[in-house]
This record gives sequence, C-alpha cells and structure tokens, in this order.
Amino acid sequence: MRSVTAPLWSVLTVNALFGSGRWPQLPPREQVLLSVIWLRLYPTQEVLGFLFGVSDTNVLRTLRSILSLLEAAGRDTPCVLLPRVPANGVVL
Repeated sequence: MRSVTAPLWSVLTVNALFGSGRWPQLPPREQVLLSVIWLRLYPTQEVLGFLFGVSDTNVLRTLRSILSLLEAAGRDTPCVLLPRVPANGVVL
C-alpha cells in the first residue's frame, strides 16, 4: 500500500509548499482517511467535520482535492467518484 500512496503524499506536500491557496487544516494522512470514510460510509460533511475537528467547508475542500487526486491516480473511475445530485441539488 505504501507504494500506491507515496505519490499522493508527495503531491499533497508539493501543493501545500507552493501555496496556491489555503493551507490544509488536516495532515495528509487524515485527509486521505476522511476521504476513504466518506467513500465507504457517505456521512454528511457536518458529521465528518465533527469527527475530524474541522468545519464542513474544510471537509468539502478536502474531499474535492483528494478525490480528484485519487481519480487521476486510478485507471478506472469508481462509480462513487462520478458526480451525483443529492436531494439539495448541490453537486460535490
């Protein structure tokens, strides 16, 4: 598993170093863990924010960045990464 996630760590670190936006409030390992929990259980952003001690806005920002990295790193796109329209009409 380390060889698969090694490029992901380097991308997260490089993006943070060059500062093209806000600094992430979670370390890279927790960002990936948050994304995996979301992919597996699909809790709300408020629940994930409570569990990880960040705001729901930071959860959304983390999910967008990590899921795009996971999608770019994989050969196939899992159906859970495809855009979906929830009841409130906001597409993640």
